Amino acid sequence: MNTNPPIGFRTIAISKLARLIIYLAVTFVPMSTSAEIVLPNVFTEGMVLQRDLPVPVWGTAAPGEAVTVQFAGQQHSTIADENGKWLTQLHPLNTSSEGRILTVTGSNKLSLNDVLVGEVWLCSGQSNMADSFNPDKGRFIPADILNSDLSRLRVSTQRGWLQINEKSQRAISRVGFHFGHELYRKLDVPIGLILRYNSGTPIQAWLPKNQAEKIRRRLDIPADWNDEQENRNPGVQFEDKISPIIPFAFRGVIWYQGERNAKSFTGWEYKDLLPFLIQTWRETWAKSTKTDVRDFPFYYVQVPTQANSTNNRSMETSNEWPWLRDGMRRALEQTVNTGMAVFYDHGPSLHPPEKRYAGERLSLWALAKDYGKTDIVFSGPLLKDVSINNHQATLTFDHIGSGLENAEEGDQLNYFEISGADGEYFHADAKIVGDSVVVSSPSVDTPVHVRYLFRKLTPDPKISLINKEGLPASPFITDGRCPIRVTLDKAPLSEDKQPKTLSNEKSMQDGLPRLPKQFPPEKQTFQEQKKIPDLEKAYISIAPIKLKDGLEVGKLNSPLTNSAIQSLSQADKAGNYQNLDSILIWKDGKLVFEMYNRRGRVDAPHYAMSVTKTLTSLTLARAIQLGLFKMTDLDKPIIDFMPEIDRTKVQPGVESITLRNALMMKSGLRFENPKEIITLGNNHKKQAYFQKLFEITSPVTEESKTYKYTSIDPSMIMMLIDIKTDSNVQQFIKEEIVNELKLSYVWEDQSCGLPKCGAGSSFTSRSLVKIGVVVLNGGSHEGKQLFSSDYIDRIMDPNKGAGYYYFFHNRSVGTSKPEINFFSGIGAGGQYMAIFPKLNLVAVATAHNEKATNLPLKAIVNHLIPLF
Repeated sequence: MNTNPPIGFRTIAISKLARLIIYLAVTFVPMSTSAEIVLPNVFTEGMVLQRDLPVPVWGTAAPGEAVTVQFAGQQHSTIADENGKWLTQLHPLNTSSEGRILTVTGSNKLSLNDVLVGEVWLCSGQSNMADSFNPDKGRFIPADILNSDLSRLRVSTQRGWLQINEKSQRAISRVGFHFGHELYRKLDVPIGLILRYNSGTPIQAWLPKNQAEKIRRRLDIPADWNDEQENRNPGVQFEDKISPIIPFAFRGVIWYQGERNAKSFTGWEYKDLLPFLIQTWRETWAKSTKTDVRDFPFYYVQVPTQANSTNNRSMETSNEWPWLRDGMRRALEQTVNTGMAVFYDHGPSLHPPEKRYAGERLSLWALAKDYGKTDIVFSGPLLKDVSINNHQATLTFDHIGSGLENAEEGDQLNYFEISGADGEYFHADAKIVGDSVVVSSPSVDTPVHVRYLFRKLTPDPKISLINKEGLPASPFITDGRCPIRVTLDKAPLSEDKQPKTLSNEKSMQDGLPRLPKQFPPEKQTFQEQKKIPDLEKAYISIAPIKLKDGLEVGKLNSPLTNSAIQSLSQADKAGNYQNLDSILIWKDGKLVFEMYNRRGRVDAPHYAMSVTKTLTSLTLARAIQLGLFKMTDLDKPIIDFMPEIDRTKVQPGVESITLRNALMMKSGLRFENPKEIITLGNNHKKQAYFQKLFEITSPVTEESKTYKYTSIDPSMIMMLIDIKTDSNVQQFIKEEIVNELKLSYVWEDQSCGLPKCGAGSSFTSRSLVKIGVVVLNGGSHEGKQLFSSDYIDRIMDPNKGAGYYYFFHNRSVGTSKPEINFFSGIGAGGQYMAIFPKLNLVAVATAHNEKATNLPLKAIVNHLIPLF
């Protein structure tokens, strides 16, 4: 039995003297001496314990004191640690509407009477969750409900557990009550609601302080969160209201918060902040009892406040309500076991007067997902997909129930807007067609993005799209642009300071940047690529477009995706990675991220520099697979495969150079005048070229057979393949690799008549991804063994240590995770074809940097790898 106390245990919050005085005056639990057993104030008479789950019970006593907990026929004992903290657990309990006694015995004995067992939920958030019944203001529990039997529906405040009556309703959350009453009515079991909330508080206040700082840095939020005030500071509400109840057992959480973040200009970041809070709470509860993380249900209200209904006067601009709402919608995609109650039709005020619908819609999620009421339609339509065809956007939705309907009269849906790639939105014609909504506008010939209920000239609760069960569709925005924010001098950020992230590009038909017509792909040699004009702005997609190139596409789903892309975009714009041209990420079978900037284009072969050496190695791997060579040939002298070499004229030791020596850059060839070999190919072709090299090299010795990075060693490998293919290695590359993988490339020849092997090939970034995927898959492509598996296994062997093997770099990189091993072709100026086996990931980067080869890798490691 675990006896460690829960993380952050405290008996009361002592931040304010008044709370301490009230607590001492009214709390049931005695606190006469430090040696006596003391329970936290979530354990009092009349409480409800969670059924069907282990139930932790904890508190303080004298160090070393034996403590025994008894309830429902169970007895568990433990010992207080050196700090006087103790914890034990009751085994899962059966439902019980009979009030029983829970006793805790040590040097003193505590008896908690009338303890029930049923369903317990934590209700948290800010003012709209805190909004309680107040008969003086016309807010009261309806008489028929109040006069019914509510004896098994109970609430926990920081003063202890309360039953519900005319007097206590003033201390009870209206959203929480309506949620709990629906469960009480439908399940007929005891219901306990733990009420922990505070008005005007942002999400960072509900995180542990260290975790709030962690996410703040990750999202590049100002140090003061734009909202410096005591009760709003990071960690304050967590320490005061959440930490004291950890690890109390409950079924799940309901949450109504976000208004403060929209008002303090962190509404756009809420798509990352909310998933982070959910995961942090789940992990904290698990850590406190040293158990596996339980993804307990977490259901929240989508804040309905309309865009223009409040104004942040200090900044003289509207708050971030549309982005907050969409962030809440996107949070569903980044989390598990979560749900969102759409509440727009009961806005648009900051504090909607009728909270009943918020609570009831939250209860629909719980009833359907947690209590087996599978016949319930528990959500309004949530955007599923957008496809573009014939100048119109077709939207599909999850949770359409019995079908889609217009909440207003007529066929025309309202409040839809549409934009092209420039991001300028126009009012759209929108109609329900079957189970879809078709959206178009004469002002937008090629739609890219759609939004719904984004902004109204006059804030009102009117909606348009619902399902036939009457539940409203969630507002949404399909673009990923950050709202324009205002600096202290009240000037809006200039266009070039705005993030250029376009996060939902899968619906674009022709949105990918392509080469201008005067730059045909097949002509893109190294010199020609220098003439390509830079893109006007970066193209970034976390949902790449499917092309007819054999690559499957997916979506980059992570709670921190948007913040990572924004930080990458901003760092790239600032020139942190010099002249970055492209980054692509393939993960678990699909291309999930695609970025082009400057010279980067989807159809532009990019000079690969020394990645060409890597591709030469793979050409040999293909030749081995086809039987032109055997793996045992790697240890044979290269000269044995060159019948035209006059061995009587070569330098001593040349005959000892094996294929493996060349593949390891250890041929031992050394030249007194390296410049002399540059022009040799002008007059000596193929084997004659190597005849001259073997004649003018210094003698090859074991001492000279050390690692030396050169283009000659890969050229020797290419020479042998050319011999085996009847002097037609270029055709061999095209037929056996390029055509098999549907690659787009240019591979220039060197003066000696062979393809360039040190640097000289150009491939599109998508082509490099496909090559990397084949290597990751052991040389297999679509069920066919393209490259020798034995050869690939030697490249991918992690036990050989860091170094350069078979023209692949074997390295590791440090991230927020432990060191990650990867294998890569690397080219000068920032070219990467990197394979991460443990992540099942391929990353490709291209650039035209001045010497700074490592910068594109830093971009990948700093911003993207941590997502995985």
